[in-house]
Amino acid sequence: MDAVGHGRDFAVHFGRDVIKELHPHFSAVPPGEAVAVFNSQGCLCLGICQGNASELLGLHFDSQVDVRFPVE
Repeated sequence: MDAVGHGRDFAVHFGRDVIKELHPHFSAVPPGEAVAVFNSQGCLCLGICQGNASELLGLHFDSQVDVRFPVE
């Protein structure tokens, strides 16, 4: 995210949920909480710690996800 965001604040919007920070792995948040991580290929991944994001968040392969950087 630093390569794109240059250290700025950001928010990942999907469905009715928002994530405002990245984590090193999916289990870095409490069970049932939404999490955003970069995988080993450098792709942004969204999930639920110990859960199924597709079922719990309504996310699918073609779901819209927006990464927003606030205007300073």
